[in-house]
Amino acid sequence: MIYGRESLYNLANGGDSSGGWNKGIPRTEEARAKMRKPHGPMSEEHKASLRKSHGPQSEEHREKNRLGHTGYRHTEESKKKMRKSKPPFTLEHKKNISKNSARRDKPGTFLGRHHSDETKEKIRRTLAETRRKLREVVNE
Repeated sequence: MIYGRESLYNLANGGDSSGGWNKGIPRTEEARAKMRKPHGPMSEEHKASLRKSHGPQSEEHREKNRLGHTGYRHTEESKKKMRKSKPPFTLEHKKNISKNSARRDKPGTFLGRHHSDETKEKIRRTLAETRRKLREVVNE
C-alpha cells in the first residue's frame, strides 16, 4: 500500500481512464468504410419516441420562451462583432439579388396605402439614428 492511501477509495494513482485509449492507432480501410456508411433510416418506433420526448412544445412553454426572450438587446460590443464577421455585399451581389428577386413582378403589400404622419416621423427618427450609428462605425 502507498503511504497516505489507507483511507482513500481510489487505489490507483490516476491516469487510468479509458477515454482515448485507441488514439493514434491506425484503422483498417474496412473499418473506416464501415464508419462512413449511413446506419439506415430510423424505425417508426424510434421516430415516435423522439416525437414524444422532443415533441411540440405546449402553448404555456412557448409563452414562457417568448417572454424570456422579449426585450433582449444585443450589447454594442456584440453588434460590432456581428458586423465585422459578415462582409458587406459587393455591388455585383446587390445587383444579382435585386435582379433575381422573387417579388420583382408582384405588387407590394403596401401598394396604394399611405403612412400616417406619426409613422413618417418615426421612420425619420429611426433613419437618422441608423445613419448616426453607421457614421460612428465607419469613423472607428
